[in-house]
Amino acid sequence: MKSRIRETAVEIILHRIISVVCISSLLAKMRRSAAAMMWQGVISRAGRSVSSSLLECGCRT
Repeated sequence: MKSRIRETAVEIILHRIISVVCISSLLAKMRRSAAAMMWQGVISRAGRSVSSSLLECGCRT
């Protein structure tokens, strides 16, 4: 009986460890993709700013 309780406790602990690892991995992926989206937006805005400045001065892009 004690060995079964011990096995169940180990299973619960392992399940929680795996859950924490999966959640932290998922959060890391979300942070990376959010950072990539942010930089993509910054680069896109900078590109539009440069092209509008060139149009204002009469240059063609």
